[in-house]
Amino acid sequence: MCNAQRGRKSCYKAKEVGEFLKKLGFSQETVIYVTQPRWHSDLDALKNIFPHTYTEESIILKDKSGKFLSSEMSEYEKVIDFNICSESDVFVPSHDGLFYTNVVAMRIASGKNQILVPSHEIAANNLNAASDDFISPYVSHKTHFAYSCFC
Repeated sequence: MCNAQRGRKSCYKAKEVGEFLKKLGFSQETVIYVTQPRWHSDLDALKNIFPHTYTEESIILKDKSGKFLSSEMSEYEKVIDFNICSESDVFVPSHDGLFYTNVVAMRIASGKNQILVPSHEIAANNLNAASDDFISPYVSHKTHFAYSCFC
């Protein structure tokens, strides 16, 4: 469950992210990668909006998945998540944290600055909002430490 912090949410559920992306104009053919090892029923709402939604388990070959996917996150899984999130066309973090900060650094270094942060309040009230309205403050305000190194 997500916690509210200072009137703002600190993370978003799959359905909220799906509705957010749909309001921004992403088509239902958009491919979504969720940094989660296995499918969970909480993701069904996202898959209803974006049928091409995948997890680690669904992109690793069936004969290899048992080797790499365990109850604890393996180093292999972390590498998959980091690489896909760093190289994707768009990155939408579901919550703040070290992973988000590190992915943003890699994306800034490679010029992939389309990092969208959901805002339930803004998306719900402004149907004409553009993706630029939701750019990560790390990018829009250039507050990420990567800017001191790469820009």
